[in-house]
Amino acid sequence: MKNATDTNRSVGVFAIFTTIVGCYFVRKSRVEEKIAYGLGVFILLCTSTIFPWRLFNNTIIGRVLGAIQFPYRLNTYAGFFLMVTFSLILSKFIHSISNRNAKVLLISGIMIFLMASYYGSLTDLFVKIHESQGNLLGKNTKLAKTIPNEAIIKNSNYHNIFDYSILYGEIDYYPSVSFNNLQEGNDITAEVNPKINSILSHKVIINSKEKVTTPEIASNYIKYNVKTNKKEKIDIPVLAYKRTKVILNGKDIDYTISSRGTVMVDGNKGNNRISVTYQPSKLLYVGIIVSFITWIGLLIGLIFSKRMC
Repeated sequence: MKNATDTNRSVGVFAIFTTIVGCYFVRKSRVEEKIAYGLGVFILLCTSTIFPWRLFNNTIIGRVLGAIQFPYRLNTYAGFFLMVTFSLILSKFIHSISNRNAKVLLISGIMIFLMASYYGSLTDLFVKIHESQGNLLGKNTKLAKTIPNEAIIKNSNYHNIFDYSILYGEIDYYPSVSFNNLQEGNDITAEVNPKINSILSHKVIINSKEKVTTPEIASNYIKYNVKTNKKEKIDIPVLAYKRTKVILNGKDIDYTISSRGTVMVDGNKGNNRISVTYQPSKLLYVGIIVSFITWIGLLIGLIFSKRMC
């Protein structure tokens, strides 16, 4: 049987084990632990064919949950809640052993087993990478060419990926205005979807004239250097989404959205250094702070609980 961990569609052996035996261990536990187990089992069932997803088509529930696209993406949440119960099972099993040496040996064995099982689940991926070392991704010379499926990407050739169209999901989240023909959305040729093709080909549009420009790429950052002979509107091939931030020659500026759904700015005569970044929501930073405080609180609680024992 082939290990399919690289598809990220398996909830894992430990989660399945917990689903089967977890009800026995949580029957006398706290309400919170029963809720965690119940949520884990329910979400796991939602990822299977048992849950009638099609009944919710054209309903509010269907429209809200439709953003998930694939039910197996819920495995992350199913795994999280079921691992809470799995931790409870391990804790009860370990505390049932009175011999200290045996307890230490058991804990060590569990740790080694968990690390080995994790490495084993990735073995196929490591082997695939090792066998494909000679197939490094090279620089592309053809516009809007799809990236090879088996190509290997390293730090040394990472920037080459921006010369290609991504194999899966490249245009899934493009706004509808970026398409000339929505029915033939997967066809990115200049004949069928010229606007899509121009974006993928890094074509900057100045006064209706297209020019292929190689951008500078970094984490959450893309920059185009455009030279003009006079003040003109510059349409760069970067999609404009909510919280998109644009910097022109070192200054934050407002921008408009072009007919192809991309960022358009009022350029100056001469060199125009146009940088585009994404400004995350403040809720992201609030979540990080809450997560950090929670971990600190758990650590302090663990320290004091050991002192009281």
